[in-house]
Amino acid sequence: MVFGFLTQARMASNGMFLVDGQTGESSKVDRFLELLDELRDQGRKVVVFSGPPAQSQARVQRATAVVRAPEAGQCLSLWFLVSGFWFLVAHVLRIVDASASRQRRRFAMGDRGNIYFVDSESDGHWAGLYMYAHWLGSALPSIVRSALERGSSRWGDSQYLARIVFCELVQTEVLDEIGYGLGTQLGDNEHLIVRVNDLDQTVSYHQPGTERARDGEVASWSYQDFLAAPIEDLMDRFDPHY
Repeated sequence: MVFGFLTQARMASNGMFLVDGQTGESSKVDRFLELLDELRDQGRKVVVFSGPPAQSQARVQRATAVVRAPEAGQCLSLWFLVSGFWFLVAHVLRIVDASASRQRRRFAMGDRGNIYFVDSESDGHWAGLYMYAHWLGSALPSIVRSALERGSSRWGDSQYLARIVFCELVQTEVLDEIGYGLGTQLGDNEHLIVRVNDLDQTVSYHQPGTERARDGEVASWSYQDFLAAPIEDLMDRFDPHY
């Protein structure tokens, strides 16, 4: 749609006014500038597609620049805002997808881990019971921490504390036929062994095969220090990729 400087004014269907400048008369240019100011105050979009003679061209260009510049800045800001939003959404989706992929692999293949609960000595080595978790290997430090906190009144009472640790591991799945196990020999494993030594009241991490030895731990804490340590530190020492 087109309107002249002085009398005709119509608006295009998209809400944009089209201005046709076909005269160089000073009075009409002044009226045109006033009209541009009015349109700017109304927040209208203005396009000038033909200019007046050279003597008035600069005045009209200044007027149209006043109208267009704020809108250009707004459009650019909006573009950055929308682009940033979708970049953030894409980044979050990638993180969620990667996490879901790891979880799918774990449920397909398992996340095997073992707690070695020490309650006696034999031939100069620690002796005890392996508590096996098929799906929760990555979470064993957190599980042991919760069990020691809940069973603090039974520290040193190995029979009770062993049961508390295993119940913390199994919880409501106690009647299931899969997922958990008990034994005197190490079975499947994908992580460091979490040793709970109730004789000297320590928790330590071990490479598989060294959990019976009196030394060689990867990391070690007293019961009290294990409970006081930030869980992030405990998990990071257990699994650097946590």
